[in-house]
Amino acid sequence: MNRRPRLPLAVAAALLLSACAGPALHGPDQGGAGHAATEHAVNAYWRHRLLAYHRAHAGMPWRYGGTGHDGTIDCSAYVRNVYRAVFGVGTEAMPRTAAALGNTGRRLRRGERPRPGDLLYFRDRGNAHAGIYVGEGEFIHASVRRGVTRDRLAGYWARRLRAVRRLPGLPPAPPR
Repeated sequence: MNRRPRLPLAVAAALLLSACAGPALHGPDQGGAGHAATEHAVNAYWRHRLLAYHRAHAGMPWRYGGTGHDGTIDCSAYVRNVYRAVFGVGTEAMPRTAAALGNTGRRLRRGERPRPGDLLYFRDRGNAHAGIYVGEGEFIHASVRRGVTRDRLAGYWARRLRAVRRLPGLPPAPPR
C-alpha cells in the first residue's frame, strides 16, 4: 500500500485557519492594516456598483448634448447620471459640461491614489473630456467613437489626464 504523508495537507489547513483567526478589522479612523483592509472592501463595493451601472448602459451611443433620455449621451451627462444613480448625488451639484467638471471637487495631490468614484478630467487638443475611475487602473466614460465604454487609464488616456478630483464625502461608506 502506497501511503502519502498528510503533513502538507495539515500544514495548509493550519495556515488557512490561522489566517481566518486574524485580528478584527479596525474602523477607517484607526489606521493600520485594518484600515487598509476596510478601505479595500469599500473600494471593491463601489467598483462593483459602478461596473453594474456601466454594464446596463455599455454601448449607448455618444452624441454632443445627449442626456441618455433619447438613447444618446455625452461624457458630462454620463458622469452626472452615474453620480446620481450610484452615489445619490443630485444633478444640481454636478456641472453640465466636461470643462466645468474639471473644477468640481478637490484635486488629488501628486502621489494620492485614486479611488472608485473619483472624477477624471482629460484635455486633448483643446477638447475637455470626463470619466469616472472604477479602480484597478480602469475608468468608465462616454467615448465619441464607442459610446459608453470602459477603458484602461494607460497610454492614450494617461497622456491626456489633467486632473483626478474627489467630491466631498465620496465614496461614502457602503450601506450595511
